[in-house]
Amino acid sequence: MLKGARDRGQRLASALTGAWRAKGQSKAVPVDRDLCHLMFRHGAAALGFRVAGENLSHEQSVMRLQDAYRWNALSAYRHEVRLARVMRAMSESGVQAITGKGWAVAREYPSPGLRPCGDIDLYATKSDAARAASVLTALPDVAVDLHRGYADLDDRDEAEIHRRSRTERVEGVEVRFFGPEDHLRLICVHTVRHGVLRALWLCDVALPVEGLPPGFDVRYFTAGDSRRTEGALAVLGLARALLGARLDRLGLP
Repeated sequence: MLKGARDRGQRLASALTGAWRAKGQSKAVPVDRDLCHLMFRHGAAALGFRVAGENLSHEQSVMRLQDAYRWNALSAYRHEVRLARVMRAMSESGVQAITGKGWAVAREYPSPGLRPCGDIDLYATKSDAARAASVLTALPDVAVDLHRGYADLDDRDEAEIHRRSRTERVEGVEVRFFGPEDHLRLICVHTVRHGVLRALWLCDVALPVEGLPPGFDVRYFTAGDSRRTEGALAVLGLARALLGARLDRLGLP
């Protein structure tokens, strides 16, 4: 049983190697029913459709993967509209919330259908948390996971996290995102805390680390609780070992 599980894991890892990269930079792989099942189980069905290419050994499985991609693309637009509603309501109440994970990661993929969005992950400072929760009671039709404080970043100074955050307009509304160092650390630490349950999360790590912006502060990325830093670096190592993520731009051994 252990050997079978290992073989399936290796096959999934091989199929997803480079799947987050721009078109033409990942290899096509044959997809059958078993691999299709693994991709759905690990949240990577749409990425599976992308790497299936023209090498179709099981057309029905590939069609299922394509349906997942189409659903994700439609959901991404709905997510943007709902996020804009939430952020507008927060702003009107004086809450400067930050969004992260989920859609904040999905939007960085080469096309919007490649990653499912899930709930809106919203982070408010501890002092704003009660007010943020009150705002959300007026939006019962929007699924929001409200984090009271900065969760896996609570070993860092809230004011510094906010200072390093950035804003962009989404559906005409100003939306605040974590800075690149904080967001990469958040994704890595979250992945460790949940035991790397989904292969998709390693793709989520590989994607930003291969596209780091100029001036990325590695020293700040590794600052904080030493166990969390070790965990974050371990996740990066897994992404490199299993999926071929390129860590050279991070400057780590």
